[in-house]
Amino acid sequence: MHRKMPVDHFARFKERFKNQTDLELVSSFNSQVGNPDSGCAKMDFLVALREEFEAREIDLFALRHDRSVSYSNRVSLYVLNGRKFVLTI
Repeated sequence: MHRKMPVDHFARFKERFKNQTDLELVSSFNSQVGNPDSGCAKMDFLVALREEFEAREIDLFALRHDRSVSYSNRVSLYVLNGRKFVLTI
């Protein structure tokens, strides 16, 4: 009997987000608004997504609540004086 190897969702999501444009990354964020699903894969998706925003220095300040990021509203990407950030729309 063969055992299935666990899927490394986090690594797959990290690679996926790394290859997306900034606007595609925002679209990935917006895909989670109103998504009630839960589970390990979704948590890996959200952590990998947040880490990619941070790696690109795209500021999520408007979405932060304590130490977490809110996925309750869609966002749009803005650039002002070379600084990238997202705001709810």
